[in-house]
Amino acid sequence: MSHHHLTSSERVEIYKLFTQEKCSKAEIARRLGRDRSSISRELRRNVTEEGWYLPDTAQKKAKERRQNAKEKFQKVSEETLKEIRRGLQSYHSPKQIVGRRKREAKETVSHETIYPMIDQDYGGLRSCSQ
Repeated sequence: MSHHHLTSSERVEIYKLFTQEKCSKAEIARRLGRDRSSISRELRRNVTEEGWYLPDTAQKKAKERRQNAKEKFQKVSEETLKEIRRGLQSYHSPKQIVGRRKREAKETVSHETIYPMIDQDYGGLRSCSQ
């Protein structure tokens, strides 16, 4: 089964099956041709405190989550980002920067997270033949 997001029409169908027909999560998954964990996750993320599943609200929340996921470095403090950039400007590798920050017990990110920062700030790494 390939990975793709739930559509608004699928969310309406989940609403009907969950709220009106009182189907189990397994039955909803079977009828929609989705994995049971996808339906379970959808309901867990989007059911209100009162226990209601509203498809329009679920669609809005999903859109917001996708948008927030695209914002790079949102959970890292500005000071940490500045210090990482200073390390890069001093020609330290991402692994060196992370290692030093860990040794000094400072907030850090993984070295894999720093590579997109290089692309963002410096337009990527260029090979000698370019």
